Amino acid sequence: MIVEGKQVDLTLPPGTGAGFTPGEQANTTPEDFLPSYAYEISTISSSIYSEELPEGYESIIKDYFEKMAGK
Repeated sequence: MIVEGKQVDLTLPPGTGAGFTPGEQANTTPEDFLPSYAYEISTISSSIYSEELPEGYESIIKDYFEKMAGK
């Protein structure tokens, strides 16, 4: 394959993926693994957090978050 005028070798070395078939998953959890108990989820704020927006950028920042929220 040629990318930006240079020849690039995209061949995989022999044995890559050997022993697995598509859709097969290996057991990656150690047998002696014990999951932790559930705990209450809560939010905390950083002591250095600040909501002071740069002057003149309020509308740009608002538009950004509205687009991210799908409004």
